[in-house]
Amino acid sequence: MSSDQDLATSGSKVIHFPEGTFNPEPQPPFDYHSLDGQDPVIWSHSWRAGFSTMSKPYIDNPNVIARYRERKIGKNMLLFGNYVDADANSRSNTRNMFDGDLLIHGDLLVSQRVQGFADAVGMCPRLHVPYPWHRLGSDRAADRYDGTPDEPAVHESQIPFGGAQASELMLKLVQLKYPSFPLKITGGQATSELRSLEDPVKMAEMTKIVQFPFTQPEVVEKSEAEIAAALARRKEQGRRLQEMQAKQRAEKLAAKIAEVEEFKALLAERGSMKKAEFAQRIYDSTPFETEAEVEAYIKKTEAEIKRKQRKDLGEDPEPEEEPTFPLVDRPDEELNEEELKEKRKQRLMKAGWEARVKARNEKQKEKERLLERLEIEERTNNLERWSAKLRKEQDEVIERMKERKKRQAQLGDRKSAAAQNRMKSIAALAADSNGGRKRKKGDEDSDAEEDDAAALESIEARLLEFDPSFTEDDTMEGRVRRKNALLNNFVRGGTGGRYDEESVEQSYQVHLNVERIRVPETWFQPSMFGMDSAGIGEMSGWILNGFEPDIRERLMQCIVLSGGSTKLPGLLQRTRNTLTPMLPYRKPLKIYGAVGGDDPRLEAWRGMAEWARSPEGRSALVTRAEYDEKGSEWLKEHAWGNVPPF
Repeated sequence: MSSDQDLATSGSKVIHFPEGTFNPEPQPPFDYHSLDGQDPVIWSHSWRAGFSTMSKPYIDNPNVIARYRERKIGKNMLLFGNYVDADANSRSNTRNMFDGDLLIHGDLLVSQRVQGFADAVGMCPRLHVPYPWHRLGSDRAADRYDGTPDEPAVHESQIPFGGAQASELMLKLVQLKYPSFPLKITGGQATSELRSLEDPVKMAEMTKIVQFPFTQPEVVEKSEAEIAAALARRKEQGRRLQEMQAKQRAEKLAAKIAEVEEFKALLAERGSMKKAEFAQRIYDSTPFETEAEVEAYIKKTEAEIKRKQRKDLGEDPEPEEEPTFPLVDRPDEELNEEELKEKRKQRLMKAGWEARVKARNEKQKEKERLLERLEIEERTNNLERWSAKLRKEQDEVIERMKERKKRQAQLGDRKSAAAQNRMKSIAALAADSNGGRKRKKGDEDSDAEEDDAAALESIEARLLEFDPSFTEDDTMEGRVRRKNALLNNFVRGGTGGRYDEESVEQSYQVHLNVERIRVPETWFQPSMFGMDSAGIGEMSGWILNGFEPDIRERLMQCIVLSGGSTKLPGLLQRTRNTLTPMLPYRKPLKIYGAVGGDDPRLEAWRGMAEWARSPEGRSALVTRAEYDEKGSEWLKEHAWGNVPPF
């Protein structure tokens, strides 16, 4: 199945990430004079600015700013909000005026307020901010506006985790999961659900795939001349490689011939030496112990030399040296009496040789037929035993292949036992004066690996054909895939098919599964990611239980969840499940989201706008004269200030 088909089968699991584009058109200007004398501007930590009579903020931008010097025009540039993504210089100089909960860049606060209005401002600061940073915000605001800000606050508790921290946490988890991703990515109940994802099938079902934009490599169509030139270059490279290999083979063959000649010269000295002296000479100067071993090696090596010479000449290698009978095909009229006798002798020898070859071939075929018949009978009579025997052979072959791969991996580690033994063998061979004439094993490891691969393929093919209980998952490849099924579904799950390493589209995908549970759960269990804080469920329960019973019951009737994070599906029910065991038994509990289904991100802004229009909000305004007289730490008391409204 192709990658496109796999993605098609996954359906709605694929979420296409839009390409990052910058809209150069500025925000249309607003006629501020049409609202002269109206209520003050409302703003929050996310920069949302507008008159309190508006249904939604006129400006809604990320609370970031970029200041840099544009070299081409030689001017200092100031970009705010979404416009910081204009180019690489602005992106690299993007800053936020907050570091956690602390205001550290007061000058950025003034720059951001330039984007608003020259009027009185109402703001809701971060909770539990130390006095120096609180004063910094007030001073900067007073320097810019005639009406200094009023900062209402309620006795509240907070956890150091919100939407920005959740996005950052998701980013870190994805970066840890995909360390070699080709793009730079910017920007109790849960425990049981996480444990259920130990099943690879369930993990694949809940995986969401984020498809990042990518450029498909263009296939350049080459002309016939370019194709011919490339083919000629490949042929030339192949010819050079063949010449190098032929030269190496010739050198090895010459060394073999010289070795055989040396052994023959040694055997020629047999008549001039005593038997004991000759045996000692063979033992000292050759890797053999007896004269018979030397003769057998010479015979075997000569046959190998002849076979390689025939192969270099382009002739088919002879499986066996065929005897020649030159007189058999000659007419009797051309032969004398001695040659006729030799002809009759050669005719008998040829007939005997052909009979032996035929008998040997028939014997080999009969042996193969017998083995096949025995296997068929065993498979027919007792399929389970036949299958068990083949499965055992399969396990043995797989074990040999694993051991071979393990040894090869250990050779790369100089401290391993295999590498140490190999170094000892090399040192022993280097110290041996006769080491140059030792027989080499050649490519025995490579041949054994090929034999095992062929045997494994044959065994698995027969089992797949005749054993209904043997499936693709029982093959060696299937075992590896099944063993790593959970990890594969964690990294590349949800596609409905196998991961294609050559697919550019799949290499630009991020698969989200357990992260979709772990990140939202941080609001309820901050300790999951090292934050020493209680979750919103525990904190809300402690706050409610701190009131008198009658007040607590009233508060339990109106718990409002606001902010962009409340868009998470199931958050209201999750909060209810957490609070229910902590509150009085069977007391009514009502939890609400955004009023009227509006955007929950703007709930706090709308509430502050409504409060600013009220007489209480106007009376709480601190004027510039009051600020100059009483300082930045002075505030007017009101119902939503530093005392509870009950």
